[in-house]
Amino acid sequence: MAAIPLHDLAYAALKEALLEGRIAPGQPVTVASLAGLLGTGTMPMREAVRRLTAEGGLAASETRRLTVPALGHDRFQALIRARLLLEPEAAADALPYLDATMLDRLAATDAALSQAIRARNVAAYMRLNYRFHFGIYRAAPGSVLCPLIESLWLQFGPWMHLLFDQAPAHLAADRHLAALEAIRTRDETGLRAAIAADIGDALETLKAAQGA
Repeated sequence: MAAIPLHDLAYAALKEALLEGRIAPGQPVTVASLAGLLGTGTMPMREAVRRLTAEGGLAASETRRLTVPALGHDRFQALIRARLLLEPEAAADALPYLDATMLDRLAATDAALSQAIRARNVAAYMRLNYRFHFGIYRAAPGSVLCPLIESLWLQFGPWMHLLFDQAPAHLAADRHLAALEAIRTRDETGLRAAIAADIGDALETLKAAQGA
């Protein structure tokens, strides 16, 4: 088996860090600091930064500082609407492939996520929430929706920690439990509804955070 090129490894590591919200909005970073954070070389990270800047995950300033791009209220709502269109569909596509082993793994992830919320551990919450959702969506072989959803999460995911900090009460309802039950009973309609409700909670959290 051929070795994975270093620039692809750096790209995957940086993309995952953005999707999991490990690079906070407003936190300036450089190619060198990202390489140190993610344990890659500077040259592979430079290529990863170039690719993810083109995909909208990062924005570069004239001073070569990198940040997560600003996300206004209207754009946030547009991303929520796009997620509501794609993610319930991706979950439904994945349902036939979610076997008992995968269900146990998802349940363990959600239990750890619930503990992270109780402990106010935002880093663990971000990581586990991402892994729960994509643990479902990626179960469908060759899903064409997953790359589209990932592009939305690249723009949306990093901001979830601010919502977690400002309006944690809206995270109390565990929509994931409903999703797990729907997977267990092979209820496609219930799974779609659970995923849509989970995404809707993010919009309500935004409204609470802004005092709307």
